[in-house]
Amino acid sequence: MTGGITRAEVVAGRLREAITLGAMVSGERVIESRLAHKWGVSQNTVRDALRLLEQEGWIVREARKGAIVRRFSADEAAEVYRLIAAVESVALDQMIAHVDKSAFAPLEKSIHAARKAAHLGDQVGALAALFTLHSLIGQGGGTLTAELL
Repeated sequence: MTGGITRAEVVAGRLREAITLGAMVSGERVIESRLAHKWGVSQNTVRDALRLLEQEGWIVREARKGAIVRRFSADEAAEVYRLIAAVESVALDQMIAHVDKSAFAPLEKSIHAARKAAHLGDQVGALAALFTLHSLIGQGGGTLTAELL
C-alpha cells in the first residue's frame, strides 16, 4: 500500500479510539486473536498495530501477560491534560480569529451531544462527543484554509 494507510494503522486507530473512549481500560490485556477475529484481519496485522501503539506509549508488554493497555499515573494524566489545554487554547484562538460564526455550529452540536449523553448516563457517548469537539477545535472547525494551518 504505497503512500496509503496500512491495515495495521487502521487497527491501531481502532484500538487507540477504544482506549480513549474507555472501551479498553488501563491494565486490560489485549488479546490478538480476539481482535483479529472481531475486525477480520490477521493476527500479524494486530501484532503490527500493537507495535505501533507500543511505540506511541499506549500499549506495554508484560512478561507472561503479553500486551496490555498502559497504566497512566495521576501525574502523567494531569500532564497530558495540561498539554491538551495549552494546544487547544491556541487552536481555538486561531479558529475564532479566522472563521465566521457558522463554523461554530458543529462545536455547539458536539457540546449538546456530550451533555445529552452525560445526562442519560452514556459515558462512552459523552466521551465520543467530547473527542469530536476536541478534534473539531484541532481542525479549526473544518473551515481553516491550508495557509492558516
